Amino acid sequence: MTDIIDHAPPKLVIVDSGLTDDKGHHFPYLASILPELRRRRVEVSIYANRRVSRDVTATIGAIPHFEEVRLEPGGGRKSRSRLRNHLRAVRRMIHATRGFYLDLARLGPVLRRPGTVVFDPNCDAANLLGHLLRRWHDGRTPDISHVLLVRRPLKVLGWLSAICKLRAALGLSKTALGLRFATDSKRIRDAFPLLDMRVLPIPHTLRKIDAGQCRELEARLEPLRGCRFLYLGRCRAEQGIATLERALGDLRQELAGESMCAVVQAAAYEDDRDALAACSRLRDLKLPHVVLLERLLADAEYAYLLRWTDAVLVPYAADAYRFRTSGIVAEALAAGRPVITSAGTWMGDQLMANTGLVFESGDPDSLASVMRRAAKEKASLLRGATDEARSFAAFHNPACFVEMLLSEAR
Repeated sequence: MTDIIDHAPPKLVIVDSGLTDDKGHHFPYLASILPELRRRRVEVSIYANRRVSRDVTATIGAIPHFEEVRLEPGGGRKSRSRLRNHLRAVRRMIHATRGFYLDLARLGPVLRRPGTVVFDPNCDAANLLGHLLRRWHDGRTPDISHVLLVRRPLKVLGWLSAICKLRAALGLSKTALGLRFATDSKRIRDAFPLLDMRVLPIPHTLRKIDAGQCRELEARLEPLRGCRFLYLGRCRAEQGIATLERALGDLRQELAGESMCAVVQAAAYEDDRDALAACSRLRDLKLPHVVLLERLLADAEYAYLLRWTDAVLVPYAADAYRFRTSGIVAEALAAGRPVITSAGTWMGDQLMANTGLVFESGDPDSLASVMRRAAKEKASLLRGATDEARSFAAFHNPACFVEMLLSEAR
């Protein structure tokens, strides 16, 4: 007779050490798939950061568990010595990996129950190494799947690829690592072909609007005229806010002439001096027909703005986002809204004919020129984006995501 435990084992265990509140991409990502999991009667447990808010716990049932990344005292100060900085970075990585590994160990039998899929939707280098060490410690268990979603071309993936290549040369199985890797970026999959990554959809593509929550925002936008441009998201410097600030400055004449207008969510992270400075300069420009939203947005406001806009601006730096994905781009294209983004990025790869335009990354003149073109071609771009929205959302949706994720357990 098997041992009786005090509650049924979960079918899906989600470990997201970065989930703390309902802002950013962590919360909407998980909240979007829960209805589909319930519809399929999948038992699910979500283990979040120990600082997870009560609202998130109440909404999606997240369980506080993971500590913050363990950094040694003074880890943020840089030295003039490159060697010292490198050693400090290695020490920080060891601290972070050890901390995540110990947090996984505290979950104990939850991660070793037969038939379970363990899913990490935001796996960085420390998390990956922590999972790998934990998997090796527990031993290979055929009926338990560990699926790690990676969103950056981590160096450790190159090391693991080399291990897989060596094992293949020796006639051994490449899957002996005991982990399954997934990504939402085809560019990352193609960069590490030996890891057999599966490309998963971005699930949070549809948001419902409660118009009653948007009346104040609607009143602020009512005077705006011309082609409507929109920049969304709490910004860092790598997300192109400085490029946008200079481009809008070059477009003062068009903005004053009411041929275009813009809404910019100029809410920079407090620790990003460059982004804060760009937002400050944008504020000081006092551009006509440009509305600055210097705060976080409610879901209803976010969705309302996606319906309001004629084109979504995603001027992210190509060197930072060459491989990385954007939930904003996925939501915009699924909503039938054209996208203007940097060339040579995953975002640019998503644009079909007449669904958006690309510009040279970091070049405000190029961005301003493309925005002028978009204003002239507004009708055809909106028509193209609307026509392609259904095919884009046929893959990027919660049902497709859940089906592909659960298939990893079969």
